[in-house]
Amino acid sequence: MSWFPALILLAAVPTGEALTPAESMLADHVTQTISSSEWLGALAPVALSPFFGITCLAGLAQFGGDWFPAHSLLLQKSTVLNHPAVFWVFLVLTLVTSLPRFTKVSKPIAQALDQIEAWSGLITLLTVRLLLWTVPAGDAAPPDVVHAGFLSVSADVLLILAGIFNFLVINAVKFFFECLVWITPLPFLDACFELANKALCLSLAILYGYSPFAATVINLLLFGGCLLIFRWSHRRVLYFRTLLLDPIWATAFPGYSRPGAELVVFPQRAFGPFPACIRLTLQRTESGWKLRQPRLLGQSPEVHIPDHVTAVVSIGLLGHSLTFEGSDLPPMTFSRRHTSRWNEFLEAFRLRMGR
Repeated sequence: MSWFPALILLAAVPTGEALTPAESMLADHVTQTISSSEWLGALAPVALSPFFGITCLAGLAQFGGDWFPAHSLLLQKSTVLNHPAVFWVFLVLTLVTSLPRFTKVSKPIAQALDQIEAWSGLITLLTVRLLLWTVPAGDAAPPDVVHAGFLSVSADVLLILAGIFNFLVINAVKFFFECLVWITPLPFLDACFELANKALCLSLAILYGYSPFAATVINLLLFGGCLLIFRWSHRRVLYFRTLLLDPIWATAFPGYSRPGAELVVFPQRAFGPFPACIRLTLQRTESGWKLRQPRLLGQSPEVHIPDHVTAVVSIGLLGHSLTFEGSDLPPMTFSRRHTSRWNEFLEAFRLRMGR
């Protein structure tokens, strides 16, 4: 699903149409001199709104005309962004994914598809970049290489990896604020936020058309601000996504609702080695329970809960609450994933229902 927009770009690559000598020289120039500003400057609008960002860039390439100095080689005539299908396909995708975000009732649908849109936008932008990235032939100068320890990494590869990290950080923080707006009980706030997001995306794309360097400066400032709160917001993004998506997957795939060996929980406040809203797993043990934060590297911190503590569950609207009575542990929130197998779930983790 995420690869579909990228396939549109591949289909838009001209195969049988010959380029003029001037266009051929320009294409060779593009493949060898995509600068960091021309790459990083285009990331901010796509990170804020992936489908709309690609639509704006394609619109600048096709309809900009003499309005923009066209400093960016990504917007030149020889690139796939100039193909009409790219603009219209992404415009349709923008409408399909944006309209549900205007109301609180339909917004969960768009939020559930947010990951697909984000990865589709990133894959599409990488496809545009990679289609312009060829190995210089003949006596052309070799690409810059950065030596790091035992590895020799192309500067282009480092630039692409930096762009991916840039994109993911900005998009994750944007998603957090979307969820925050959604749970705020104010009418029309979702529509106002979506319109403001699209306006900012369009403004950054237009700025990119005038000056990729200026767009890169704004992108780096935006990235720096998002990076400061990334870890804090990323924990809450996982929290929102779990509460939002788990019931959907459990409805679509009934087997997903079957209780397993672990229950994903999120503490409502910090305690011990764990910050608030961190993703933890709860496991039943012979002597009680074990709370654990899985880590890819290093030792995973754990907290053991003795058997004399009573684990009480309270039903909630968006998620359920788990309280360990007789301990100083904070309440834990978990999703509605196991609601359809409630009795089996309570027995598997030895939990009691609250009053």
